[in-house]
Amino acid sequence: TALALPEKTFLSIDIYVAGHYVDAAGAREALAKWNGKTAKELAKDDAFRAKILAAGFARTLRLRLARDIDSEDFNDAFEDSLAPRMETLLEAGEKGREEDVATLKGMFSIDELAEGTNLDFTWQGSTLTVAMNGTRLGAIDSAALCRALWDVYFGDDPIQDHFPAGLVSRFPDVLAAAEPDAPEGAADEDGE
Repeated sequence: TALALPEKTFLSIDIYVAGHYVDAAGAREALAKWNGKTAKELAKDDAFRAKILAAGFARTLRLRLARDIDSEDFNDAFEDSLAPRMETLLEAGEKGREEDVATLKGMFSIDELAEGTNLDFTWQGSTLTVAMNGTRLGAIDSAALCRALWDVYFGDDPIQDHFPAGLVSRFPDVLAAAEPDAPEGAADEDGE
């Protein structure tokens, strides 16, 4: 189930569109107490966002690149966004290793990521599986890395202020067991 697609921009240049997909049945079970809430209420609900940052149901973040990007710049963004969050989670006792961010960065060792590339980050259990354009790049067993990545978008200090609201916009439908208008797995990506 596609849930939202806000854009990440830097200096008004579109970099990527982000989508959030969840296992609908698992999300309904894990988040049942929020059924009936609006997307606006969910985006402001700290307990709801904390639950999204906890394991419990399969989910995928999809980044679709809106332009070509140098993989070094992409990897630097991972380092800047994830490393401080990883450190905090590891200090709190979350399962993982400091080198998990470096392992993730190593999956993107090509020179350039092309416009239109889909990057999927799937969190299931304590494992983060990474795919590019449907090809699996690898998996890392690290609850801390999973939580750190989702914290970038759903946490108290998201990479952009509009991400939490945008990425929960379809949760009310999912929690009410409504089927999305788009076919299973499809996303209505802002004009694409």
